[in-house]
Amino acid sequence: MTQYERMEHGLLYDPMDPELLKEQVPYQDRLWAFNQLKPSDLEQKERYMKEIFAACGACECCKARSASPRDTAKSASDRAR
Repeated sequence: MTQYERMEHGLLYDPMDPELLKEQVPYQDRLWAFNQLKPSDLEQKERYMKEIFAACGACECCKARSASPRDTAKSASDRAR
C-alpha cells in the first residue's frame, strides 16, 4: 500500500513521502499566488477559492470590508456570546 493510499484510508503515513510532496507543489504555488493578491482584488480571490476547493459558496473572506480591526474583534466577541 502506498503512502497516498494509507493517507486516504486514514492510516498512519509518511507525510514526507516524495510522491506526496510532489503532489503538493502545485497547490503550494497556487496558495503563494493567492497570498500575493491585493486585498481589493476580490474577483481574483474568489476565482482562486473556487479553483482550489471542491465546493465554495459565498465566500465571506472575499467580500469587501470596510470594518476596522476593532470592529472585527467586536463582532467576533458578539458571536462568542
